[in-house]
Amino acid sequence: MRIDRGSYGPAAGAFSSPPSAKFNFGGSCPPSAGDAPRQATSPLAGESHSPSLATKLYEADLIKRASFAIAYCIKNNTAMVFLDLAWNKLSGRLPTWIGDLGKLRFVLLSHNAFCDNIPAEVTRLRNLQYLDLSANNFSGAIPWHLSNLTSMKRIQKEFMGMYDTYNASAHIGEMGAGHLGEILPVVTKGHQLLYGGAIVYVVSIDLSDNSLTGEIPTDITSLTELMNLNLSSNKLSGQIPNMIGAMRSLESLDLSENELSGEIPWSLSSLTYLSALNLSYNNLSGRIPSGPQLDTLISDNIYIGNSGLCGPPLSRSCSGNNSSIIHGNVGSSKQELVPLTFYFGLVLGLVVGL
Repeated sequence: MRIDRGSYGPAAGAFSSPPSAKFNFGGSCPPSAGDAPRQATSPLAGESHSPSLATKLYEADLIKRASFAIAYCIKNNTAMVFLDLAWNKLSGRLPTWIGDLGKLRFVLLSHNAFCDNIPAEVTRLRNLQYLDLSANNFSGAIPWHLSNLTSMKRIQKEFMGMYDTYNASAHIGEMGAGHLGEILPVVTKGHQLLYGGAIVYVVSIDLSDNSLTGEIPTDITSLTELMNLNLSSNKLSGQIPNMIGAMRSLESLDLSENELSGEIPWSLSSLTYLSALNLSYNNLSGRIPSGPQLDTLISDNIYIGNSGLCGPPLSRSCSGNNSSIIHGNVGSSKQELVPLTFYFGLVLGLVVGL
């Protein structure tokens, strides 16, 4: 659902498209089976209302011209801080020049038909604090060097006024953070939430519902102020980064419906703000970590679809080899203590005998 932004325009340095606008930004995508054109019906068979070829060519030319005009407008607006093109019919590749818009803080491109790789140039947006590319056709790996998104490593400060303003002489209205936060929903913790004026402090990455492959980049764990991370409904493989516990500000983590394997890192138990977690429908195995905050998330749905997982909150108990593991390899370290003590006593006995 597209939300009406009211009579005020967006924040200064912003671009927001009309609802359901149909444009092609960066060239065509490789065709898929679902993109095959429907077979035209002959007018002689009673279908006389289909557009003529001339009409179709004219509409295609208008779309092409509009695409060029809007892309040109965005590309040259280097002062832009807010880009909202969500819930449209945009297609093609996401242009690499998006990395030149260095002042961008909010990028909302969800629910379109963008394809191919997410350009690595996105990681040049050092001021970026909110990235939503969900529900597109992106493929390939998640860009590396996410640690370049330095704004996601520091506490956010206000960058716009809290209240709407209006310049009567210039006839220009500027939306304030309070108004923006009331009409811009944030999908986090499995819900669509409105943050009000606090929207300026939200730090989020949502790449869900695409066809991304490969591993989760390890340097994503350096984004210590990231509050929401949603990588669900992709084809990601490999293990969950071991240092994920370093993402101290995470409140919502959704890695469900991928092909992740291995054990759940025990560092996850150190995320003291985590209130929403979804690791369902992967290939995870081993004992589920525990901790003061993690133990409050007791829903079975968090871990469902991982036949190799065991331990609370699941009813499936772990085997004898895993049951001694508590917050790491404490059990195995105790087992190593026995032979070490034996050898120490043997050496001491030889010394006394001498």
